[in-house]
Amino acid sequence: MNIEVNDKGIIELREVFGGITLITKDGEKLHIAMRDSGFEINYEGAYMELKMGKLISLELQSTRNN
Repeated sequence: MNIEVNDKGIIELREVFGGITLITKDGEKLHIAMRDSGFEINYEGAYMELKMGKLISLELQSTRNN
């Protein structure tokens, strides 16, 4: 993973293939991972692929933990 700060002070992460998980104080989770092309996200068991300008909803897999 490479971490940079752009000229506007925004943190940019590159090569995050293992992914990161954001957790709210109430325990809600959002997991984001890069792929060779695009991204995969999981929000509370709802999986989506973001690739080439498209958002594709994948099968709901609530038993998978991130």
